[in-house]
Amino acid sequence: MDFDSLEFFVFLGLFFLFWPLARRNNTVRWTFLVAMSLGFYAWGYWRYLPVLLGTGLVDYLSALGMERWPHQKKKLLWASMAANLGMLGFFKYSDFFLMNLNTVTALFGVKPLPYLHLELPLGISFYTFESMSYTIDVYRGRFKPIRNVLKFYAFLSLFIRLAAGPIVRAAQFIPQLDEPRRPNTVALWVGLRLIVYGFVKKLVIADNIAEAVDASFNALHVSGGTLHWTMIALFTAVQIYCDFSGYSDIARGLGKWMGFDLPVNFNHPFGAATITKAWMRWHMSLVSWLRDYVYYPLAGNLRNETKNNIAMSVTMLASGFWHGASWTFVIWGAWNAFFLWIERATKWPDRVRRFPGGGIFRSVVTALTMIYGAIWFRAGHVDRATEIFVHLLSPDFGSLLSLPKQYPFELLLVAFVVSRGIYFQSATGTKFKAFRTLRAKTRFYTEPFELAALIAIIVFLRGPGHAFVYFQF
Repeated sequence: MDFDSLEFFVFLGLFFLFWPLARRNNTVRWTFLVAMSLGFYAWGYWRYLPVLLGTGLVDYLSALGMERWPHQKKKLLWASMAANLGMLGFFKYSDFFLMNLNTVTALFGVKPLPYLHLELPLGISFYTFESMSYTIDVYRGRFKPIRNVLKFYAFLSLFIRLAAGPIVRAAQFIPQLDEPRRPNTVALWVGLRLIVYGFVKKLVIADNIAEAVDASFNALHVSGGTLHWTMIALFTAVQIYCDFSGYSDIARGLGKWMGFDLPVNFNHPFGAATITKAWMRWHMSLVSWLRDYVYYPLAGNLRNETKNNIAMSVTMLASGFWHGASWTFVIWGAWNAFFLWIERATKWPDRVRRFPGGGIFRSVVTALTMIYGAIWFRAGHVDRATEIFVHLLSPDFGSLLSLPKQYPFELLLVAFVVSRGIYFQSATGTKFKAFRTLRAKTRFYTEPFELAALIAIIVFLRGPGHAFVYFQF
């Protein structure tokens, strides 16, 4: 059930019709959230409800067991990890491992094993990480086990973030389930603003750009040179950003209407001064999860630079593999790890900043690193990505005039997104102080007209419908 479907709006209407009554009592509130969330999930993925409920039950019981039998904590943690990673690996990575196994065994004349062709359960990569973080935090003594199973599933299955996050920790969200949180007028307005912004990002920007991206990546033969593929790579990065951050904004906005606060997942990554800062603003809930549960345990003593770089590389490879069962995603993770390592080793952003135009130069290099990396993210196959990079190195400056004619609206949308990223990167400076002050004073009067205009833009300029990109992860 997509956020932009008629079915979802009917579902929302039913939810908010009964929510003011259901939220008054703890048991009723948790039961209502679980029932509606499982109904949302069952709409298109009812076959995989046992996966969600089963792995969740393992984690719920494991956490309670850690409290009751503390001397068995490590075994119970491993049971939880095995259940979560086992299910994730089975559904998401079975054919990937079979493909690589068949490639190796074919060298020895062994008959290939058949592929499973399993459908990926919606949101499994997201709720698996949420559930794992819960048992890990209980194991570390940072969170008390949840005794009420309905309360646990209200945390794990909440429909607004079930399909594609943000990835929420138990300590962040479960306390919000303990009281009837009634949103005030400000929260309702902020929620509306987030929802409208989210639909503009998804329906107007991402879906319109997707046509050009799909046409280039799905073409039978790769064509075009430097300018063409730089533009397509830029389109791809902006499409992924607007598609995913649009979903996150809608989820956060609906959360505001329900009285819940979900974490910010994107913070204007375009225009970031360094690759490190760009990653701190991109899919922030996943990055912070990997930092706390992969990077820090591996790095140990943060003063050991070699160990830090190894931990960072493993973390980025894990990030790539989390996104999909393909070598292109692993290479995408390695791509980012390599440039992060160069940045750490040489400190080049700080060095070039001292020169005239150095600040702009480092932002451009950072942006190009992220943009060209999107080719690995989108290509699907290593051979296709390699062929694209070969064409990328083929100068075609004749496209300088033809591309604006071919993609005028798409370029306008991309320019808007990039300019906003640059603005928010620079908005802390004194040059923008007067504008920020004026904006704060007039926002109460101008914002209703702005949102009305954006809603009109959504209605009249929305692109062809596309499923959310991160539903496939």
